[in-house]
Amino acid sequence: MDIDEEINKNKEIRNKILKTLYKDTQKNPRNYLKRGELEAKTGIDGNKLDQEVLFLRDKGYLEIITHSEVYFQATRITSLGREYVENQTFTVGD
Repeated sequence: MDIDEEINKNKEIRNKILKTLYKDTQKNPRNYLKRGELEAKTGIDGNKLDQEVLFLRDKGYLEIITHSEVYFQATRITSLGREYVENQTFTVGD
């Protein structure tokens, strides 16, 4: 996979995570989604999921409950993340 393909794949994964959490928030606005549930709903490998969730947290799109600096227990979307999903005005990662 060349670098452009890898970048596009990472953006697709981030969007999938955000949309999954957005949908969950519509049902449970204050709840965190557990790591295993997010992995099952998205089909994203655990290590890649950790990497992208931490990236989205650093951007302000997610809040997480953490176990360590490289592993999260649960996550939920922030208001900024919800606005991104609703507006799709930019690409996560830019």
